[in-house]
Order: sequence, then C-alpha cells, then structure tokens
Amino acid sequence: MMEGRILYVGSTGVVEVAGLRNEIAGVLVSDAAVTAELRSEPSGTEPLLTLTLSAVGGAAGTYRAIVPHDAAVERGRRYTLRLTVVAGELRSYKEILLRTKVDSA
Repeated sequence: MMEGRILYVGSTGVVEVAGLRNEIAGVLVSDAAVTAELRSEPSGTEPLLTLTLSAVGGAAGTYRAIVPHDAAVERGRRYTLRLTVVAGELRSYKEILLRTKVDSA
C-alpha cells in the first residue's frame, strides 16, 4: 500500500491523482493520459515500473493505478515516482520522493 510518500515493500499499493484541473479553463480534467514511472534514487535512469492511471468513474479529475505487491522495491531504499499528465496540448510533470517501509500488519 502507498500512503503519502511511503511505499510498503511486499504490499499492493495505489497511486492516485485527485483533483486534476486545467487551470487555464478552470475545469476538472477527465480525459487525460496519466502515467507514473517508479525510479530508484539517486537519479535512476530506467524506470523499474511504469503504470498507466485510469480515470475513476464518477470522480471527475481522479485517476488511479495499482502498484503490484511484487514490484521490485527494496527496504531502506529511496525511489522517485514521476507523474506525467497529457491533456490535449497541456503537459505536466511532477516528481515525488518515496521511501520504503515494511508493513508490520
């Protein structure tokens, strides 16, 4: 499971983008292409995992993808999640630093 900026090793996680807006038009975007690449830190050049986020029905501007429990992540390492959003001519990128943790449940 992914909560905030923690990636739990050996657990299924969720990457979610909520409230995606076209700031120019002032509207929520429900037809974007949203991808996430998980890379090792520092500056991993090749993605360990690439996910395509799907629009969530009934929740305009919300996109979601599942991180499989067997993703190649290791305890104690840092990773970067790079989100790419393409909506028509608009493009946006964001990088989020993640740290790993083992779920004790």
